Amino acid sequence: MALFFGKTDGKLDEKGRVMIPSQYRKQLADENILQVICRFDAHLCSLSIYTPSVWEEKFRLAKEKIDENTKDGKQLLWQLFSSTEYLDIDAAGRILLNKSQREEINIEKEVLFAGMGDYFTITKKENHKEKMLSETEFEDLLSEKLKRTN
Repeated sequence: MALFFGKTDGKLDEKGRVMIPSQYRKQLADENILQVICRFDAHLCSLSIYTPSVWEEKFRLAKEKIDENTKDGKQLLWQLFSSTEYLDIDAAGRILLNKSQREEINIEKEVLFAGMGDYFTITKKENHKEKMLSETEFEDLLSEKLKRTN
């Protein structure tokens, strides 16, 4: 499974294509991945980019945990999966972001790729800076979340 970490700047071309960073492209190529799955993340104001295998696992978990026979369950699944799109990776290692995707994250030219472990995000550079915790807040929250509850 690909592991995405770090952050890298990128630029949209005049057609809305963006080059996937080389370290991410290599991992995708190693797994022979020619298509990724894209979903808007409102909390981070970013596009989350998943490999098909990671998205399939998220799909399986959602279908397992959410009862689609209830009004809320049906609404959640409908919104989750109808707002998800496939993106082809072209021969040059680029993906095309449509106008709607670019507007969702308010990008015109410069983007930032950020690794999230088993997926990566694309966002406006300023969004990333705004969403970052201070180093102290980060260390405190991470420490709290990683405490064992034995």
